[in-house]
Order: sequence, then C-alpha cells, then structure tokens
Amino acid sequence: MLKTTSKLLRTLLALLGVLFLAAPFLLYRFIHEDYERHMWLIKGPAPIDSIDSGPVQLWTSLLLAFIGVMLLASALLLNTSAANTPRTRSRRANTFSLWLSIFSLLVCLFNFSGMDDKNLLLFFTNPLLLLLNPVVTRLLDTMNSEALQLLLLYITHLAFWLCLGLLIDLLRRRARHARR
Repeated sequence: MLKTTSKLLRTLLALLGVLFLAAPFLLYRFIHEDYERHMWLIKGPAPIDSIDSGPVQLWTSLLLAFIGVMLLASALLLNTSAANTPRTRSRRANTFSLWLSIFSLLVCLFNFSGMDDKNLLLFFTNPLLLLLNPVVTRLLDTMNSEALQLLLLYITHLAFWLCLGLLIDLLRRRARHARR
C-alpha cells in the first residue's frame, strides 16, 4: 500500500511539474492568440490589465517554470529515495524513453507557443511525420478544427519518440542480459 501511494505521489508531482513548465507557453498563447481577448484583458480591471506587460509576463512565466522545476525535482528525489541501490538509480535516469519523451514534449511546447508557425521543427524532428507528410496533409485539410489538427500532430510526435525510446531501452536491456 505504501509503495503504490509513493508511486502515485511521484507520478502526480511529475505531472504537475510538466503542467507548470507548460503553463508559461499556455499563458502566452491565451493572452496573444485572440485579438479580442487580448483587448479585453488590457481593458479589464486593475490586476488583470497589467498581465500583458512584459515584466509581469516575464515574472509570471519564471515563477511558473520555477514551480514546475521544483515539482519535477521533488518527484525525482522521491524516485531516487525509493530505490535502495545506486545501480537502480542510474538505470532509471538513463532510460531513453524518458529523455526522448521530454525532447518530444519540448518540441511540442515550442510549436504550441506559436514560434514554429509552419510546423517545420515539428516535422523535421520526427521522421514518421516526414514520411507520412502527404497523408498527414490530406488528413489535416479535411479537418475543421485547428486544435484537433495540432493535437493529432503532437500525439503522433510524442508516440513516435516514446516508442523509439522504449525500443532502445528494450534492446539495451537484452544486450545487457546477453552479456551476463
């Protein structure tokens, strides 16, 4: 019972950490995506009207990112304290699936922030999307919702890198067991 509670707490902390790290991008997108919403925020009551200013956005984003890093660090500390031997600690931190998934999430967040408006980074960092470019383009042209289009691209991007990382981890584990 204690192990499952500890694992649930670690997972919850890691999920909240990722959400807080994504929050500055989401906040920027919320403020600047729609002109009418942007004007409504500027003309709003006293604390809300300053949310568009550079210093307020900078400090809010830094605070949210700091909270996200602290949540992720606490999840990692709980994860390493749950393991007894240094060997298992290093094995958990060296999984390709973890690092490739984080890479994919960072690329997706960069794209979601609007800085990759042509989806070049998203497509060039995923060979599957490049290979299926004509099919993906036809599929996206038939969809009405841009949010659904981006969600499909992000899920494909994350799934590719997660599966590749899991495959590399499996091959490494088999090679390690074959050497013994």
